[in-house]
Amino acid sequence: MKIKLYENKYRDDVIFVVLQAKDALGRIPAINADLLDVNANYFEKGTKFFVAVDDNDRVIGCVGYSKALTEGEAFVHRLFVKPAMKHTGIGTALLKVVEEEMIRNGISVSLVHLGEPKTQWFESYSFYPKHGYYEYAPRYMRKDLVKKKLENVYFINGTAYAGKSTLVKNLAEKYNGIACEENYQDRLMDELDSNEFPGLTYTRDLKDWTHFIRRTPDEYEAWINQVNKECTVLEQRIIEGLLNQNKPIFVDTNIPVEKLWEISDKDHVLIMLADPDISVRRFFDRPDREKQFLYQLLLSEPNPESAMSNFRECLNRINSVEKYNEFLNSGFNVIIRDEHRTMEETVSLAEEKLKIKTS
Repeated sequence: MKIKLYENKYRDDVIFVVLQAKDALGRIPAINADLLDVNANYFEKGTKFFVAVDDNDRVIGCVGYSKALTEGEAFVHRLFVKPAMKHTGIGTALLKVVEEEMIRNGISVSLVHLGEPKTQWFESYSFYPKHGYYEYAPRYMRKDLVKKKLENVYFINGTAYAGKSTLVKNLAEKYNGIACEENYQDRLMDELDSNEFPGLTYTRDLKDWTHFIRRTPDEYEAWINQVNKECTVLEQRIIEGLLNQNKPIFVDTNIPVEKLWEISDKDHVLIMLADPDISVRRFFDRPDREKQFLYQLLLSEPNPESAMSNFRECLNRINSVEKYNEFLNSGFNVIIRDEHRTMEETVSLAEEKLKIKTS
């Protein structure tokens, strides 16, 4: 088996393999328009398309890539293997070749848009995670091809009301750095595709906010989890764009601790915790316009007491003791909220734990 750049002589063979693969998955075979003219749809746009061929120079697999809207990102396309040749390493070899080509061309993030229904494309949903991809939105997966140097980035994660954004702001001011405060990824909100980022765009596109406050705790928790996945993608995009400023970057992050272990280390991540009950009891205490809007909306419900009880249960679900303990036992340094500690003392404690204290 050899993997080589596509040539026009392989056109019909490629189409035949793709149709075979789709038929084997129970799909109605249909020709993808981009395969009718690979040169125009890939090579002339600055990307590549590869074929795997057997000893008789017959196509047994293919893959290509196309650039995404975000600079430095690209989508893997048309990764197919002849059904009779599956589970022989051809798919893995093709993916490796196309990822290496992406890296050579300045692509640091590989994306995949998967088919539906999931039951018919189950092999793809299983294949990509085995090769380092993770699902950040329904039908979308991502892999960081190049680990960014983040020595100058400090991530602050943890529970609500622990003082994360306040600390980020104070550290940035002290060190002439960049502050990425709470929900800083919202700066990209207007340009987001609702299919790729359904969690984040849910509130952006919401027409009737009663739907928001009437969700069950299960629905609310699922939405929060989805938003965190999507924020992980957007935050990394924003941070990568800030690295060339050569300033320390302090981030109030939604990136999960397991991902932080992949992209950072113990000296660049701090967990801040507050009593989980505070997040529920004091949710409407802040004068935030959004929170007060929700509060008035709950009060206008036919049964305000029941509506408020349901919403508090939603908050309880995402601010549970279990989630608190996950942060506490994450392996990163922790600061627990202390009402008697001044901000200056908190900054000093953070400097010590992050090893950035000035002499």
